[in-house]
Amino acid sequence: MKVSQSLNINLNVQLIKSNYNILPTDDILLVDASGGDVTLTLPPYISIEANNTPFTIKKIDSGFNNVIVASNINIDGLPSISWHVPYQSLSVVTDGNTYYSSASVFSGNNGSLNILGQTLSDGSGTSVIIDAGNANIANKYGGSLLLYSGNASTPGYEGAIQFLPKGLHSGSFEIEGSFSTYYGRVDRGANYQAPLTGFNITFPDQCQTLILNPAGVLAAGTIVMPLNATYGTPYNGQIIRIASTQTITALTVNANAGQSINNSPTTLLGGTGFSYIYRAANETWYRLY
Repeated sequence: MKVSQSLNINLNVQLIKSNYNILPTDDILLVDASGGDVTLTLPPYISIEANNTPFTIKKIDSGFNNVIVASNINIDGLPSISWHVPYQSLSVVTDGNTYYSSASVFSGNNGSLNILGQTLSDGSGTSVIIDAGNANIANKYGGSLLLYSGNASTPGYEGAIQFLPKGLHSGSFEIEGSFSTYYGRVDRGANYQAPLTGFNITFPDQCQTLILNPAGVLAAGTIVMPLNATYGTPYNGQIIRIASTQTITALTVNANAGQSINNSPTTLLGGTGFSYIYRAANETWYRLY
């Protein structure tokens, strides 16, 4: 369709819902990725050397599937740029040798830093999303850090920093120097179990605390240390803790495949617990208490 603007400027606007090869005559591409990731391939530079109009690509759906813009002559030195944040846009121009981007999406290779600004649809205010992950990761939020400007109607999010990982590594946060808070630390990933005697529980991935709340004293049970199915190994320095409300008379704590464990407890009294830290260099769990 053609959209007429003032000054008699005609812009060719395309609505895209599936993979598409951008034409030299296209100007604005509105991408609806609600049905899945959508890849748009830029035309070869030779076919648009005379075209000085940039291509503008905008994601128009509210979901988090990827919009991927690819080129055989690279964009800012990369074969593709992708993003998943709703309503963000990208404009690209060419000098005849490569493409250059200019928009609210900043992207790079794996581990790149994307800074995207948007107003949250829930009315909580303008928010800046810093995406330190790879936008091509299927979990869409891999390694992302979301800083909310504050939403008093949502407890726990008042000016909060939130990680949305899938897999322990992708949500990790590293800082050199001390880290302090004015308020208590919240463990929102604690895992709750009400096991029966003879239980066999593998410590869940993406979890720091395992709470056992059996109905009464258990004669026996087994806990297996976490493996992290996404990466095949726990994160170096990962700390886990386990507590039980009831006594487990004969407790077995085993390492997972390829791991070792020191000082495994053989019983656990009600109202007590224990903790371990993982050292990746020798794939060993060390007991803290």
